Amino acid sequence: MKSSSYAMVVISVGACLFGLVLLTNVIIDPHAVLGTGLIADPINRNDRYLSLVEYEKAADRFDGLVFGSSRAPAIPRAELSRRMGANFANFGVVFGLIADHLSVLEYVLRTKEARHQQLRAVFLLLDIDSFGTRPGTNETLQFLLPPALTGESLVRFHWKYLTAIQFRAWRFEIVRAANRWRSAASATGPAQPPAETPTTPLPASNPQVAPPAPPAPAVRGDGFTVTDVELAHQLDLLRHFVMLCHEHGVRLIVAATPLHRRIAMLYGADELTRRREKIATVVPFWDFDSPDWLSDRPDLWGDDSHFTEPVGNMMLDVIFGAESSPAPADFGRLYGK
Repeated sequence: MKSSSYAMVVISVGACLFGLVLLTNVIIDPHAVLGTGLIADPINRNDRYLSLVEYEKAADRFDGLVFGSSRAPAIPRAELSRRMGANFANFGVVFGLIADHLSVLEYVLRTKEARHQQLRAVFLLLDIDSFGTRPGTNETLQFLLPPALTGESLVRFHWKYLTAIQFRAWRFEIVRAANRWRSAASATGPAQPPAETPTTPLPASNPQVAPPAPPAPAVRGDGFTVTDVELAHQLDLLRHFVMLCHEHGVRLIVAATPLHRRIAMLYGADELTRRREKIATVVPFWDFDSPDWLSDRPDLWGDDSHFTEPVGNMMLDVIFGAESSPAPADFGRLYGK
């Protein structure tokens, strides 16, 4: 074979493989960024990007923001909007830390000012167990901040998702989709044996690609070590967050999410108290600690890391002083007042 022919074969094969990678990412879209939606509800969604896209669809209607981690959806936004007199957009993201929240707040304040609008209220949920740990922001495809926050080209941002080689993520989403299809078919057709469902997300082979996210990303004592340097940095970011709210006349309420006893034990009461005291030097906040009665109510937990909406309602009752509430009298206190 002539060298020119050999080169053409190599180039053609490479082009075909590259095209296959692009096509696979378009079809599977493991992070739901490309918007094809052919495989619904991927487990590894980039909710930092998607929450901003959802906000921008009706930005003029929103004058309140909810910030937090994947625990934030347990706070009922309709009830929060009623109590604070604002229409809240949700910016609760997986393993969300103050670095994520500050960049969104700066963007919203900037765009609201350009539109001659006012941001009226912010509800900030902090996770004491993960506060001060190293953020995952921009370290994986799942945790990339949207271009509107970073100034990155939208084309370059999408190019990363188009060209990523992520065999494990592809396979995992295909298996999940196949299981859903089989379940739907068995519900409408002859009885079928139950399909095997993967119970543990597979790790990613590409360091740029996040593994399929478990529902509770911040529940381990190892791997979520707080260093004094990172804690001080996040306290500085929190201080700037509070300052921006005050400067722009935004009503700010800060609350720390309640912890299940099994999660709190991973860190120790002394360490969690130290973090609370550090936060209280920056801003007063509502603390809901780790009460035994709450840990003993499995009906109030989706898993050890995520409480359910009835708990979120009780938190709002305490914060806003509801006349009647199922919350015990010792549930929640204003820390640092």
